[in-house]
Amino acid sequence: MKNFSMLNYPKLTPAFIIGFIVLLAIGLGNLDGSSAKITDPFHQGEYFASFASMFNHQASQNYLTIHGALDYIPAWLSFKIYGPTHYFFGTIFLYALTDILSAILFYILVTIFTDRFTSNYQAIVLIVAAIVSPMLVTYRDLLLLASLLLYFACQMELRPIARSFVEIGLGVTVALRLR
Repeated sequence: MKNFSMLNYPKLTPAFIIGFIVLLAIGLGNLDGSSAKITDPFHQGEYFASFASMFNHQASQNYLTIHGALDYIPAWLSFKIYGPTHYFFGTIFLYALTDILSAILFYILVTIFTDRFTSNYQAIVLIVAAIVSPMLVTYRDLLLLASLLLYFACQMELRPIARSFVEIGLGVTVALRLR
């Protein structure tokens, strides 16, 4: 992998900008309110089961989470914002936002990996990635994608203090994925 500077990535080429606009249009179009409907009770139950178990039991108990901290952090944040009786829709909304953030991180990774392509091929790949990324990645992939980006950032030549922050960020995202 060649050395790269995060200041140069993602490169703001016309293809990147058009793809990013397409990605945001598709991602934000998914926030039309239909995401607040229960369409998959099993998987959407994961949004609340871990947090409810943690909230209603002693802190010393061990809890099984399937997707790490992302199984309870959005519910916890929504609970803190909206209170114990109104956090349901806030939690669903936060998961929809993490879906969009996952798609953006995936898109940035595709941009990095296609940097060696000729501009015509890169433009095609970026547009296709922008269209399909909201369908390929979800909140479950957020910490993995963030870990990959931070790993690549660790490969850069950084000042010692910046390297420390990037390495700590990488450790935290990996740890949150495991909890």
